[in-house]
Amino acid sequence: MEDELRIEGRNSVVEALKSGVSIQKIQVDKRLLKRYLDIIIYARQMGIPVQEVPSLKAKQGILAHIFPVEPKDIEYFFDKKFVVLADGIEDPHNLGAIMRTAECAGVDGIVIPKHRSAIISEGLISSSAGAVFHLPFAVVTNTAQV
Repeated sequence: MEDELRIEGRNSVVEALKSGVSIQKIQVDKRLLKRYLDIIIYARQMGIPVQEVPSLKAKQGILAHIFPVEPKDIEYFFDKKFVVLADGIEDPHNLGAIMRTAECAGVDGIVIPKHRSAIISEGLISSSAGAVFHLPFAVVTNTAQV
């Protein structure tokens, strides 16, 4: 599947499920089925396939294959009061932490430059603790015009 991302760990998978992001499938370590029974039931109710994998090598024994989170158009933010411009944040873990903090602070969204900036990746999703699924963001070519 093109542009597919793998997210690992209970919290990231739960936040992806809660947000309604497009999930292709969830994989669970066969030895941990009881631990993740609530997630398995919820995913199956939503029509998401769940695979039981022997000895899954993933953080906490669970992962989801998702399609990338789509950015909003910059116009979405024109009437918002509290928007963060994350210019020049190249480390995905730092940008993920900023997104996590911004969501907790009640920010309406975040604007990220297209160049010289971290991209939405597996590491960023993990660092954001799922905030990337709930916090609207836009990617712009020129931050000076924002």
